[in-house]
Amino acid sequence: MTAPPGIRASRLTWLFAGTLALSAALVFAVQPLLGRLILPYYGGVSTVWNTLMLFFQAVLLLGYLNAHLAVRYLSGRGQLAWQLLLFMVAGLALPVALPGHWSPAADLPPAASLLLVLAKTVGLPFLALASTAPLLQAWYAGRDEKHDPYFLYAASNIGSLVGLISYPLLAEPQLGLGMQGVVWSYLYAGLACAVLACGRFLVQGPRIILSSHRIEAAGPPVAWSRRALWVALAFVPSTLLLAVTQHISTDIASMPLLWIVPLLIYLLTFVVAFMRQRPVSTAFLARLVPYVVLGYFVLEGLAAPNLWPNLIFHLPLLAILALYCHSELYDLRPVAGRLTEFYLCLSLGGVLGGVFNALLAPAIFSDITEYPLAIGFATCLWALRQTGVKPRYREIAAAVGLFVVIHFGQQELAGMILVAMLGLRLGVAAVTLALLRRPTGMALAVIALLAGNDVNLGRQTEVARFRSFFGVHRLEFDPASKVISMIHGSTIHGAQSTEPARSRWPLAYYSRSGPAGQVFAALDDSLHRIGVIGLGSGALSCYAHDGQEWVFFEIDPAIVETARNSKYFTYLRDCQPSARIELGDGRLKLAAEQDASFDLIVIDAFSSDSVPLHLLTREAMQVYLAKLRPHGKLLFHLSNRNLDLANVLAGLAEDADLIAKLQFYRASESEVAQHISNSNWMILGRRSEGLGEFAKDPAWKDQGAKPGARLWTDDYANVLSAIIWQ
Repeated sequence: MTAPPGIRASRLTWLFAGTLALSAALVFAVQPLLGRLILPYYGGVSTVWNTLMLFFQAVLLLGYLNAHLAVRYLSGRGQLAWQLLLFMVAGLALPVALPGHWSPAADLPPAASLLLVLAKTVGLPFLALASTAPLLQAWYAGRDEKHDPYFLYAASNIGSLVGLISYPLLAEPQLGLGMQGVVWSYLYAGLACAVLACGRFLVQGPRIILSSHRIEAAGPPVAWSRRALWVALAFVPSTLLLAVTQHISTDIASMPLLWIVPLLIYLLTFVVAFMRQRPVSTAFLARLVPYVVLGYFVLEGLAAPNLWPNLIFHLPLLAILALYCHSELYDLRPVAGRLTEFYLCLSLGGVLGGVFNALLAPAIFSDITEYPLAIGFATCLWALRQTGVKPRYREIAAAVGLFVVIHFGQQELAGMILVAMLGLRLGVAAVTLALLRRPTGMALAVIALLAGNDVNLGRQTEVARFRSFFGVHRLEFDPASKVISMIHGSTIHGAQSTEPARSRWPLAYYSRSGPAGQVFAALDDSLHRIGVIGLGSGALSCYAHDGQEWVFFEIDPAIVETARNSKYFTYLRDCQPSARIELGDGRLKLAAEQDASFDLIVIDAFSSDSVPLHLLTREAMQVYLAKLRPHGKLLFHLSNRNLDLANVLAGLAEDADLIAKLQFYRASESEVAQHISNSNWMILGRRSEGLGEFAKDPAWKDQGAKPGARLWTDDYANVLSAIIWQ
């Protein structure tokens, strides 16, 4: 006896929804896995994630194109056979792992080298996964012209959420990278079986409608203006997602957890927008957009660069604007017969967002300008979807006036209390809200405000700004103290006095009174060869003496150029002009040095306020110790607002039978006035050699390992355990 049609349809729906959820989970679980594999080769910078996202968006576009062409030109059985063949061929590239002995190509830009290795590693498997979602939805819709398959897109995004959440909560804390790749490969094989089940269910059914001509006839032609709007509404959330991710991961840490949280929000907006019964209407979201955008204008630059202020400020902005754009997309969706074309346009918008953020923005802008631009784009789309009233001349004039007020007003208020700056922005925002009934005019006003909002909250004057694959760096001059500072994100990476009498004094974290100065003073006679991972402004070079050999390891060519430019910094020129600078990732370059050749190795590599995690693993420690002479010491700079790295390093020290001493240095008020900063440093030495006078110095405290904590390795790192949640 056959099952009732309703039960059969229900089972079929669950089969398709489950298969789509598994496919999406695999798509979004492999992204952070590859990020962890590749990060060590690029200094642990957040730009790696943007490039990864560009790659996956591009392959997603190819996958959607593959599904669109298959549905258009192949029969139902032909589509199933083609998809299974793609799965089998792609499976030959598994398990997920980097090619043996791979390293970034020296003759290619970092982004190009990264894209190439991604294509070799996971290009074909990801293409097979990317084709699955639109193809299965087309198969489901093919059962009956009256079936609306778009709710399956929400099921797919729920799978994406599960895949993303499972990585930092389950995969990363419990499994090594190698085992993660193996588990992923088994699930990939399971997905191929599920796709076969979906295809056989439909091909054997009596009501299948998979003819391309029948599907083409299912709906009227779509205007190119409608397609362009689909692309634009997908582009804006994509570029906004990448900009927000880069902003928060630069100031906290470049790690999968902080990549995943914004992506989770982005995917959740898809789930909500494509639900059959949405909890919020597009009209309600449209009313929120102006207030959210102006809220960003008012508060931008005033939020502290710590974990919670960053998340609380930037993530709701992403959520509301992305949900609005995705809700508009759902409202503009075509009939089911045009489904693959619709998803193709969505994917194209996502790719354009990735290209803009990962490739164009670093080449065009000297700052993370893509963030306010994305907000400006969202405002323009909001205006376009409201009344189509053209701006009047007086509205254009008002926008120009707002730009002048905010641009020059903030320059006048720079260095004053934050209340004055906040008051100016609130006043200008209130004036802008008067244009709320004129959406196009308001959009012009918002763009003018964002363009003029070049915030300078301190007394420093910016003298230069440059951007590379590894981040945005600013040089600021304080005329009161006559000190120039190098800043990445929100963190000072070096400072120098321009007064000749003080120009050789290491400032910021490297002062003679601080831990770095204490170490160099105590070990002076025993130091003949010093290695430093991280160049910065070159301040440490002023501890050099005649006869010493110094080697700096720096991954960013822009930093090297700046440190050598006597227009900005003269530490290297005046203190150690013969220092050798090795360009590339510090750990990889250090590994190529002669064994037992250094008396001191300083690890001082930063990406804004975060230490690249691959420098804090058991394998990294083995490299350091192999390059140290028997009496040699390791000196780690651990200053960080958001990660407690002392316990991590203490565990590695205990594992390697090293003595570890930690100093939390707090600068006095007079030192702070001289641009000397608070800093945390840890010195390590072999237990058999001891730490000399540091063993008795009360300023240096014993740092023991946290009981029961698992060691960080290249294969495993539990970043959640190191986050300072307060």
